[in-house]
Amino acid sequence: MKFDKFEPFEMEQMILNCWHVVDDVKLVSSYLMDAPLESNREDKMANMLIGIESTYQYRFEQLFSMYESLLEERKQLKKEIEFLVK
Repeated sequence: MKFDKFEPFEMEQMILNCWHVVDDVKLVSSYLMDAPLESNREDKMANMLIGIESTYQYRFEQLFSMYESLLEERKQLKKEIEFLVK
């Protein structure tokens, strides 16, 4: 995902969404502790962990893209300021 313009509120929300990984890991941990010892328990846990991994890989990629757009916008503003100051 490419961002055209830095939006502070949007970036804040993206950062907060990344913190959900803690809740998701706790959920998988509680499943591990509370789930009955069924034959496919390991498969379910593996699928849950793979889902968390994929979800957060994408969330962090989005967040980093937003960060890069922030840096690019800052760089452009700095150039404009230097041009105006000359």
